Amino acid sequence: MNYKKIFPLVVLAGGEGTRLKSIAKEKPKILTPIGNTSFIEIYIKNIMRLGFNEVIFIIHHGKKEIISYLEKSNNTDNLKYSFLYDGKIQAGTAGALINNVEKLPENFWLTYGDTLLNFDPLDAQTTFFNSGKNSLMTIINKKHVKETPNIEIANNKIVNYNKIENERCEYVDYGALIFKKNLLYDYGRETYKLDEILKDLINKQDIVAKFITDKFFEMGNKTSYNELNQILKVKKLEELWNE
Repeated sequence: MNYKKIFPLVVLAGGEGTRLKSIAKEKPKILTPIGNTSFIEIYIKNIMRLGFNEVIFIIHHGKKEIISYLEKSNNTDNLKYSFLYDGKIQAGTAGALINNVEKLPENFWLTYGDTLLNFDPLDAQTTFFNSGKNSLMTIINKKHVKETPNIEIANNKIVNYNKIENERCEYVDYGALIFKKNLLYDYGRETYKLDEILKDLINKQDIVAKFITDKFFEMGNKTSYNELNQILKVKKLEELWNE
């Protein structure tokens, strides 16, 4: 095992962006115009800045547009990228993983195609290896972000994951996970939500927490999109975390 090599990144990029329909029009969410470019350009620059050089996009809505865009992009020369397909019927955030499990790397990062993160993947991988667990979840204290906290911690362990407001939750899911692909064989080939698998891993105590302090930026809804859009019109990507 090479402890100094960053795992491949699997990106959930099949979303239609229904909450951004008036902005994205008919484009897939990851191709939404933002700042002075499209989100996918900023996204790729950011993951490469973090050290990722291999990425697998799981795509569904607008898959031909995404493939065409990346093939024409000037920012992918040093990036090894490939695609997996969600299927004719969208299988949910985890169903797409389960249905493609044989094609996934042994260990991989998993994140969303609408979020910009700032963390050290190798440092997190060290936490993962040392834990002996099959998965890792990056989390951030609620004081650093605006999102509703959904993670409860006890003795530095994740004990609850719940998107319904809970006063015991002090942390927020940061949006980057590590999975050993073998754990996915425990789940049938169905329409699965990622939340369901995470809750199961927490119940089994087969997931380790990695605490992050730098906030994330996302465009999952109009409010967060508008905020990020205004910031990117005046700031470069690398300046987002300089405050």
